[in-house]
Amino acid sequence: MDIKGQFNICKDKFEIEVFFNSVKKKGVKQLMNLGAIEILSSLSGGNPIKQFGTSNFYYKEIKGKISIKDNYFTIEGLIGEKNGNQYIITKPFFLPGINILINKNKNTIELDELINRVNLAIERIKERYGN
Repeated sequence: MDIKGQFNICKDKFEIEVFFNSVKKKGVKQLMNLGAIEILSSLSGGNPIKQFGTSNFYYKEIKGKISIKDNYFTIEGLIGEKNGNQYIITKPFFLPGINILINKNKNTIELDELINRVNLAIERIKERYGN
């Protein structure tokens, strides 16, 4: 991953803005496991992902932006848009994979809700795979 960002602190407030994108490396498979996909889906407000007979999914590209401002977390997909949704992960054309989209109108949540979503995703993963 290529990750760039900035962090600002002013009195009792802080702001973070981070841009990230996947970088292809020869000899390294671009795979993401189900746990990572469930957490990303939870962050983006998506529905829990059902297992499709595999625990690994190929991806073509991951690209997005995460920001925290005024106690709100926002995640944006920067690969492209379709029907009011932004792509944060796209699948390869010929391999089994997964696309993850983020709804532009629902991509901002309070930090407390973000923590709840991540904890819920982690609990689902523990239930499925054990500790």
